[in-house]
Amino acid sequence: MQPLTPPNSLHLVAAHGWLELGDHVAAFEELEKIEPELRGHPDVLEVRAVIYAKAEKWDFCVEIGSALVRIAPERPSGWLKRSHALQQLGKTQDALQFSFKFAYI
Repeated sequence: MQPLTPPNSLHLVAAHGWLELGDHVAAFEELEKIEPELRGHPDVLEVRAVIYAKAEKWDFCVEIGSALVRIAPERPSGWLKRSHALQQLGKTQDALQFSFKFAYI
């Protein structure tokens, strides 16, 4: 997948910055400035998953992690984020099953 280019890449960098400052709401707002057709880019989804984890919106984290697994299975982040969110939802067995599938890919 192609890397994001300005101005979208700058919004992604800004979202990272807001997360480092501990403001996941501002990070979310920054991601909303990215062109809608690029919001499904793996780099954007990875940051969005962190934002939702900070907000403890675990169902959304599962969805984003699953999307990452589908579009970028070579990236461990999707597998890890989905399994972590499932564990937070009390679905530890599901998290373990997904983790084992990753180990054999």
